[in-house]
Order: sequence, then structure tokens, then C-alpha cells
Amino acid sequence: MSLNSWITKDGGEIGIAQAIQTWAAGIEPTVDINPVLLKPKGDRLSQVIILGRPAYDRAAGDYYESINEAVLSSVGCSWISFFGFVVWKLFRFFLLVIFEFLFIHLHELSGGFMVMFL
Repeated sequence: MSLNSWITKDGGEIGIAQAIQTWAAGIEPTVDINPVLLKPKGDRLSQVIILGRPAYDRAAGDYYESINEAVLSSVGCSWISFFGFVVWKLFRFFLLVIFEFLFIHLHELSGGFMVMFL
């Protein structure tokens, strides 16, 4: 839950804490970092944002009773598919970051020797 949010380059909305975490990691904020965001709107009422897009407003008790069908109807798939998709996108991105990091540091350690093999 976040009262303050950040708009990503593609127009999606994520929590400001998640945006700050991505900047600290040196990456661009995306809605994949914060797939479900709750924004308080008033007395026990929150706006539910799914994958960066406002889905609906819910009271606290109603949110827990209706989150399954609301998220699944918003994305058109099962929970496993939804989170599997998000995790897979994040895994692919961070795998690229890890390979880039390793390549840079191995290149520095080898004194440029690895460039001949690439």
C-alpha cells in the first residue's frame, strides 16, 4: 500500500518505494516491480491498481473477498499464470543485468584478454 506513487515511462503506476528501489539498483521503474498496488482513498477505502492500471475501488473487507476474481479478470488468466509471467519477466531482466555485471568485471580482471574470445 502506498499513498504516493510514481508514473513509469509506459504510463503505468507503481509505489514510490518500488520506484526508489529500482533507481538504487540502476534500472528503470516498470509495473512488473509492483504488480498489485493499493492506494488509500479515504476511510477504509482503497484504489486497487493492477499492472499499473486502476482496476477498482474497494473497502478493506471487500478487497480480501474479491481480490481473486478482480485480478484474474483484469489480466485474463490464473494466479499462477499472472505471477509466473511477472516473475519470468523480472528473471529475464535481472539475468541480463547479472551477465552484464559479470562480463564487465571479468573483462577488468582479465586485463582485456576475454575480448579476443567474444
